[in-house]
Amino acid sequence: DQQEKEHQLSTQNWALGAYAIAALALGRVRSSEKLLLHAICEAITHKSTYIFAWIGIAEDGPGKKIRIAAKAGSAVGYLDGLHLSWAEEDPNGQGPTGVCIRTGTMQILEDAQTSPIFGPWRERARQFGIRSSVSIPLRIKGSWHGALVVYSARPKAFEAAPVEVFERLGEHIVHGIQAIKQKRLLDAERRHLEETQKHLTDALAASVSAMVTAMEI
Repeated sequence: DQQEKEHQLSTQNWALGAYAIAALALGRVRSSEKLLLHAICEAITHKSTYIFAWIGIAEDGPGKKIRIAAKAGSAVGYLDGLHLSWAEEDPNGQGPTGVCIRTGTMQILEDAQTSPIFGPWRERARQFGIRSSVSIPLRIKGSWHGALVVYSARPKAFEAAPVEVFERLGEHIVHGIQAIKQKRLLDAERRHLEETQKHLTDALAASVSAMVTAMEI
């Protein structure tokens, strides 16, 4: 019982630590969606039990591939050469991340070495020291949908407390990206207004110049 309590406390502390660093990244990076997503993955895997984190974006083309938008961690090579899909008819879309994106629900892998649904990736996960994972759905309104996926070197690392932390982080990621998109729209509108004002000023100056010339004549 004592060991179990210590394990729960340590997983909660790791999650809170990752959340705190990721929150700083969210507040610091406001200019680029790509930089923000990469900073989040770096924050999650920085000196923690989480050995790999990545963010995938669902594509609607043939095969419904998952595009890697950002990734970081000591086990970053895990995805190299993998066919990533969220298609229901594709065997590669039956893993936790594919199901997460397809259904919009969080998926928890308690142990990669015993889970029956993780059979196709079990040996590869063992090579990179992956034992458990959580996949959090991300949906950016009017833009894209995908998932934040975090892997741990420990089995059953994603219990109630850590999962709640990562769910909150997923919500903040969505808000952060929406803020970047909103800022981009506002900047574009501001530039448009400045250009319109310049055109009006130039037109007015030309009209006044023509009037002065006419009066002089």
